[in-house]
Amino acid sequence: MYGLAIQGNQQVPDYLVKLSMLLRYSVYLSNERIVSLGREVDYLQNYIDFESIRIGEKLQLTVSVDAINTELPVAPMLLVPFIENAFKHSKNAAKQPIKIDIQLTTSGSVIDLVVRNSYKHASKDNDPGPSGGMGLQNVRKRLALLYPGKHDLTIENEDAYFMAHLRILTS
Repeated sequence: MYGLAIQGNQQVPDYLVKLSMLLRYSVYLSNERIVSLGREVDYLQNYIDFESIRIGEKLQLTVSVDAINTELPVAPMLLVPFIENAFKHSKNAAKQPIKIDIQLTTSGSVIDLVVRNSYKHASKDNDPGPSGGMGLQNVRKRLALLYPGKHDLTIENEDAYFMAHLRILTS
């Protein structure tokens, strides 16, 4: 952001508004027990916008959030780690284009999130394996506490891609 401001980029004020919205959600709404899916999606979109600025043209991003029920209740910040991980771990494939595909759908009271990203395995010492790192462990714990018997999380670690598929029954 600083670099863009120095260059006189006219979009800096818009980015600052997005940053303030990210911070507001993180500080105030993350303490709520439940938020609307629409609010969670707004946060995710702001986060995606910021990462897109940082990565630039190297990013090949597909986001599909069509015809969702924005009023469905969801625990705040529950979907965020999947999006964060996609951007974080795609950086390991630094010389290749960064490919991220995000699909969010709803059906009745079910939220269905699929996040797939390019991924280069770390060394054996640093590779958390298919179960994921600390972030995914924390998400699993939150899901078990908040949606016992009402969620399904599948993690797949293919050759050059990582995929997380989360289904939550919200009622």
